[in-house]
Amino acid sequence: MAIMSGASTSPMVWVQPHGAVANAYPYIFGAWSNVGLTDWLVLTLLAGFAIANGMLLAGAYQAAPPSIVSTFEYCYLVFVAVWDIMFFGIAPTVASVSGMVLIVAAGLLVLRRKTK
Repeated sequence: MAIMSGASTSPMVWVQPHGAVANAYPYIFGAWSNVGLTDWLVLTLLAGFAIANGMLLAGAYQAAPPSIVSTFEYCYLVFVAVWDIMFFGIAPTVASVSGMVLIVAAGLLVLRRKTK
């Protein structure tokens, strides 16, 4: 097991970016920090939510027509924009809003077509 983990991580050392790329993404290529108990609790809670979300979504696809479930699944786009503003202070660009509108419009077209 240790040999396999070493074999899988050694290429990361060989291709470790330097200079401008490493400086542009310090959260990826920067130094690692210790993970405290609170961080582990938050990660465990998020993992539990992700598991519950996957199970409930699979159940929804089994219980209802996929065209209807997938249309309601697109509501995550609204939350992505809201969370970007709340947590990161990043307003959605025109291109991202346009993409969101296209995705929602396509979902509504699928819903409209399937219900006829």
